[in-house]
Formats: sequence, C-alpha cells, structure tokens
Amino acid sequence: MTEDTEKPAEPGKKFRHDSLDELIRMICEAQPDPKRAITGREAVTTVAKFLDQAIRRGVTVKEIVAILGSFDLNLREATVRSYLAAAKAAAEKKKADKEKEKAARAAKAMTAGRALPHRDTATPTGSAPHAPPAPVHERPSPDITARPDGSGGPEAAL
Repeated sequence: MTEDTEKPAEPGKKFRHDSLDELIRMICEAQPDPKRAITGREAVTTVAKFLDQAIRRGVTVKEIVAILGSFDLNLREATVRSYLAAAKAAAEKKKADKEKEKAARAAKAMTAGRALPHRDTATPTGSAPHAPPAPVHERPSPDITARPDGSGGPEAAL
C-alpha cells in the first residue's frame, strides 16, 4: 500500500472476496523481521522438533546448550529440557484438539444425516439391513370375523 494513493481500511468496511487469494499469498510470502530479537524460549520452541530429532540421534542436551550458547542463547540444561517438554506437550495438545474437532465434525455430520457409515441405500430411512421383518407366524393375525360386541370370531365357529 502506498501512502499517496491508498487509504487505510476503515473499521467495518467490507473487503472484496475475490481479493482473498492475493491477501493469503502476500501473507504467506511475508518474511519475518531479521532484526527482531526472540527469547530463548521462542528459539527452543521454534526448533524443538529438530532438537528432539538430534536427541534421538544421540546428541546430549549439554551439547545442545553449547550450540545455543554459540548463538548468544545462554540457557541451562534444565531450562532447555523444560522448554522442550512444554513444546512437546503443546504439540500433543494441538494434535488431540485437532482429533477432537475432527470427531465432533463427524458426529455432527452423522446427526445431520450426512455421511453415515454403512448406510443402507436400499431403504429410505437408512435402517440397517440386518433387522429383517418378523416372520409371518409371529405376527398377530387380525380377527376379521369378530364383531364389535364380541360375538362371532374364530371360537364362535366351533
């Protein structure tokens, strides 16, 4: 946005939907400010995945602390372990939340009548085909010879 040709957006002003792709592209291409200082926690959290991989390969936390120290991140081993544990817990929570959200969406879809697993398309209600109708001999037969006053019926013929 140039200062002489465009004004900042006013609060509540509508944004054109067809500009969203361009907005997303520009945000994704934006580079972080290289002069911005980050904390030791931010640095460890950002590279936690790689630090965990290094530890699994046999690199000790003491060696990781020395590497971080070469970048002027002077942290103790216990601090680095704590930061890594917090980053791992946050990643696991994020994964669990994502799974819960997915399950909730699936449950909502099922209650809305969409995407039912094993749905029988031959029946209009979607009832399971494993529940056949009762056999004819178990069904009560209507007594068509009985009169409303109780006279007649099958026993009257005897």
